Amino acid sequence: MSRSIADLVKLGEAAMEQEDYDLSVDYFNQGLAIEPENFAVLFGMAEVLRFREDYKEAAEFYSKAQRVDPEEFYGHWEMAYSYDMAGQFAEAKAGYEDCLRRDPNHGVARHLLSALVGETSAAAPKDYIEELFDDYAETFDESLLNDLDYTVPDLIRQKLDVLDPGARYQEVMDLGCGTGLVGAAIGELCGDIDGIDLSAKMIEQAVSKNIYRRTMAGDIAACFETETFNNAKYDLIVAGDVFVYYGDLIPVFKSAKEHLKKNGRFLFTIEKLAGDKGEPGYEIQRSGRFAHNRNYLNLLAKRWDFMVETIEEIVPRKEGELLISGYLCSLVNG
Repeated sequence: MSRSIADLVKLGEAAMEQEDYDLSVDYFNQGLAIEPENFAVLFGMAEVLRFREDYKEAAEFYSKAQRVDPEEFYGHWEMAYSYDMAGQFAEAKAGYEDCLRRDPNHGVARHLLSALVGETSAAAPKDYIEELFDDYAETFDESLLNDLDYTVPDLIRQKLDVLDPGARYQEVMDLGCGTGLVGAAIGELCGDIDGIDLSAKMIEQAVSKNIYRRTMAGDIAACFETETFNNAKYDLIVAGDVFVYYGDLIPVFKSAKEHLKKNGRFLFTIEKLAGDKGEPGYEIQRSGRFAHNRNYLNLLAKRWDFMVETIEEIVPRKEGELLISGYLCSLVNG
């Protein structure tokens, strides 16, 4: 029995939700064989190809869907992103700009355009981070550990063991705690651990692991101003792979200073900006992540009266076959 276009679209979308992308593509191909100019089929095919990381083909299908029904089309940033990932940068730039003309407050499009043209900002927009990690939450651990050779939690644990063997930290804050990878790695060394993350869905994953005493979804500085954390003082504040979404680190250094006990330790990772360039000491990368130089870290440490315990070069993760350069930094509250 032959299936209708509507049935094939529903089947394709269901397979996509189950991450069976090959089956989804097959259903949409069946739909295209029946009606090559059907908007729902073209758009659905573009979406699944984007999820499958076939970006060149995805951009082509987004473009076809837009031509078929420009009034119905709503995938402007997704089309631009697909062009971006396919290396078609002129089309990507035009797409992001078109998206921003339609919605000037679209944080995802604005941030990705900034990364494309090298326009450094103070931080990634909150809605960009929330959307990125809300979508990523359920597969975050597997992707980081298996696909990106993510080493940050282990490096933080090893550094704590080296800096102060046998030490126990009674009160700990895990900034940008995500799904709890860092919290799990250092748990044996800690009494109570609190966690803050901008993504509510990442917090849900962390809570399910029973690592944290208290958690809160929101911006770091804003959470520290709430009744829950306003008067909290910590022996250790950690931030693993979090400050790559901040260019200007002054707000987080200020929060760390206010909430660390005397001689408390502030341990975090960043991506490395080559050379000790001048102001501002950080730049946005093509990945949409920020990199910082050593000079910037030293200046902030001095400003906020932290003793620089160590700034060590690390490889936090991979992108494809490329090893990413970073720093593991430990500061002590003076």
